[in-house]
Amino acid sequence: MRQEKPTILVVDDDATNVMVLESMLKKEGYLTLRAHDGGQAFDAAKTQQPDLILLDLMMPQVDGFQACRLLQQDSRTTDIPVIFLSALDDVDSKVKAFDIGAVDYVGKPFHKAEVLARVRLHLKLRLSRKTAIQAQTERLRQLHDAQQAILVSPDDVPEANFGVSYSPLHEVGGDFYDVLRISDPVFGYLVADISGHDFGASFTTPAIKVLLAQYASPLFTAVETIKGLNGVLSTILSDGNHITASYARLNRATGTLEVVSAGHPPVLVVSKQGRFEYLAAAGDVLGAFDNVCFDAIDRAVSAGDRFFLYSDGLIERFHRARRNRTRGLEELAEAALRYSPLPITEAVNRMYADLLPDAEVLEDDIVLLGAEV
Repeated sequence: MRQEKPTILVVDDDATNVMVLESMLKKEGYLTLRAHDGGQAFDAAKTQQPDLILLDLMMPQVDGFQACRLLQQDSRTTDIPVIFLSALDDVDSKVKAFDIGAVDYVGKPFHKAEVLARVRLHLKLRLSRKTAIQAQTERLRQLHDAQQAILVSPDDVPEANFGVSYSPLHEVGGDFYDVLRISDPVFGYLVADISGHDFGASFTTPAIKVLLAQYASPLFTAVETIKGLNGVLSTILSDGNHITASYARLNRATGTLEVVSAGHPPVLVVSKQGRFEYLAAAGDVLGAFDNVCFDAIDRAVSAGDRFFLYSDGLIERFHRARRNRTRGLEELAEAALRYSPLPITEAVNRMYADLLPDAEVLEDDIVLLGAEV
């Protein structure tokens, strides 16, 4: 594929120097822009987005040092490599140039071959960085798409009668949820928070889904299911990594809800009559220890009752609108009661919007999963 010609911004208050540099660069196939002081250079860099800047140091009004600082402080220009051209050949000037962000320093009078060699080098380095970033972005997009593809939707398991709102902080989220049919009247609901939000998290989420499908069986209680997950996760997670999770096993035929927690926020249960209760089951985190203990909480539930699993990012806010966990739990229960007349899918969306009115400014991955008996 044919590459576009690189564009180089030449900045010098001496018109002769500008013409000489432009002539030698154009003969090598580069496109050029010109500026005669640091202020013009900054404006040209913002609007024209050159691939590299050759910047004179001693100029009136805005000198090279000031211009380089401006370029480094603006998100539109901070990644453009700057090569200083200067008659100042002292060590202090060179060190200062590198300290404020220059990638190279060429003394005047300059030699054509040296300037061209340094230009080629830094253009290659910039191209390599851009290529690496594009490759990483594409990989993240593919991982994001793959992760989204394994997330179940309410339409996939309509008999589970659930709604969910999920927002990952990064392309690859560290939170995960799943809903599955265990048998005709029995369904499993899981929300998990994986430590870290990197590639490791993206590889762990499909493992959890596979393990949950294997251990969420009519043969196993909720505690046995979570212990089965831990048995495998403790062998594949690296040191220091762990997973918190809430797992709810609902038997619609017997009206029984069994809840297990692995170091996760408590499950909220809201009755059709408007009463609510938090089920705080004790339990170890997943993946950190070979031997773990979990307590299960069993509750009788009736048609119309609801329960909610969520990640801690929903109830805790540390920056803009500060909210501690206690207040967050209160607001979650209030929202659940407020929207109890709505269908569960719509209620979950409205609860999420109320608790995170500025959801575009995420501090963590967020999951809210609600189900109706």
